[in-house]
Amino acid sequence: MVCKAIEALGFPVFYADTQARQIAETDSEVVLRVSEVLGHDIYAAGRLNRTRLADSGFNDAASGRRLNAIVHPAVARYFDDWVKLNANHSIVFEEAAILFESGANRQMDKTILIAAPVDVRVARVVARDGVSADAVMRRMANQQPQDELTKMTDFIICNNGERLVMPQLLSIIETLKLL
Repeated sequence: MVCKAIEALGFPVFYADTQARQIAETDSEVVLRVSEVLGHDIYAAGRLNRTRLADSGFNDAASGRRLNAIVHPAVARYFDDWVKLNANHSIVFEEAAILFESGANRQMDKTILIAAPVDVRVARVVARDGVSADAVMRRMANQQPQDELTKMTDFIICNNGERLVMPQLLSIIETLKLL
């Protein structure tokens, strides 16, 4: 929702997770390296078996690290190219679930955390993705805890359903314009 608001305000947003999914199916080097890690049957008719990928990435730490070492640098390259294409904008944004964990934060001038209590985040992902709460919790176990992220980020938007998000976002954008 926050990214859609950013786009409505005229700023481009790079969706890192969406790009990672696309890269994993279209970038020949990434496809080859993922196949080497998980076996060539991880792809069927050019489509990545996402269920098996998630099982490997979230349930086997070593496989997860190897997959991340393949995908995250590729996403970073695509982001660099995307930034060049959007150089006419005063501010560009990247949306990423694991910005700090992937090291992508080092490509950013400033970072914004969208913060909400665990139960709210889990309920939102369950509703959005149609997965179980247990599956969401397993994913979240691979992410840094929110309280750690709050110490590393430059701005925080409280999205707990009680505070209005737009005034917070507009205030951050006004601050970014001054930098």
